[in-house]
Amino acid sequence: MLITPDLMRVMLLVGMLAMAIMAAFYLRQRKLSILAYAAWGLVAILIPIAGPFFVIWIKPGGKRLQIKP
Repeated sequence: MLITPDLMRVMLLVGMLAMAIMAAFYLRQRKLSILAYAAWGLVAILIPIAGPFFVIWIKPGGKRLQIKP
């Protein structure tokens, strides 16, 4: 199977979008203000490859408490 440059670009884009979505779901579990959530979300989006890793590694805010039934 030959990998064309167009296919490589699509795979890179899909991977970057998947990482940004993972960072967003991680931020949902943290206790942050709206402004902090927006700022960390921008870091995850605007720093193309490393941004989502930074967001998860730095662990902004506190962990949200989960209420168990």
